[in-house]
Amino acid sequence: MAASAFLRMLGRPISPSSFKLYGKGTRLLMPPSFRRASLAAILVLCSVACLHAQSITPVIAVDHGPEAVGQQQKHYVVMVSLDGFRYDYAKKYGAKHILALGERGASAPEGMIPSYPSLTFPNHYTLVTGLYPEHHGIVANSFYDPSRKQSYAIHDASAVTDGSWYSGVPLWSLAEKQGMRSACFFWPGSEAEIAGERPSYYLHFDDKIDDNERIAQVIQWLRLPAEQRPHFVTLYYSNVDHAGHEFGPDTPQVAEAVHHVDELIGRLQTELNALHLPIDLIVVSDHGMERVHGGYRSRQVCPAG
Repeated sequence: MAASAFLRMLGRPISPSSFKLYGKGTRLLMPPSFRRASLAAILVLCSVACLHAQSITPVIAVDHGPEAVGQQQKHYVVMVSLDGFRYDYAKKYGAKHILALGERGASAPEGMIPSYPSLTFPNHYTLVTGLYPEHHGIVANSFYDPSRKQSYAIHDASAVTDGSWYSGVPLWSLAEKQGMRSACFFWPGSEAEIAGERPSYYLHFDDKIDDNERIAQVIQWLRLPAEQRPHFVTLYYSNVDHAGHEFGPDTPQVAEAVHHVDELIGRLQTELNALHLPIDLIVVSDHGMERVHGGYRSRQVCPAG
């Protein structure tokens, strides 16, 4: 913080005569009242900083006990979703880190067929259960269930966190059942107890959390002691999806979003490599996007006669 800004925070003007310099200007003597005010301001700043740090990563920890010894010897999996990242975006917009990842490992350059409907929640939950939406229950982002006489909606926290909507066993629940710890930095379904389990670490969805802070949290999880360290970790970014819906897939805004998430993947790879752990990094997407061709015309149906 600049000195002028700090002084303004104290709420009163400071006269140069209030200070005394000794020697060759290397020692500053402040009056007692200013020292007390300075200390109070510093304490306030520290309190604000601590509250801000807590709000950035409000991780919920579930005590499943230490990870099974046999599971601690296995590879780690970090699964990243880039929502709305169409199969050709990496080449179309020059996502160098994602392209390099595919060259070193495995990729689907012609894309994959999403489950129907090709929406965020149905497809994300399909990715972690291996089930089609008609079998896992999340058949749309928002829908009405006539048998329950209730509605599910992705913006309804009471529905999203209610495990009775979800069938199947997501990967984090399967891991926990096998004595392996898991962590979810967002993923549809991860806020609910499903198949009797929750991730050892998870967060309630808040897309305002800084993108780099998400990586920092993943790295923090992977630096935990071995018995607490999650072996299955999810990470989610919606940047490309938002840009595609708002501006269309063939726009500078989508290109910018692709470059942004590509840089995030590059940073994530670098920080994962620095851990010197056997980590498998998987980058997926839930669906693509297509430009609407032609104009939109509404049609009014008139009764006969």
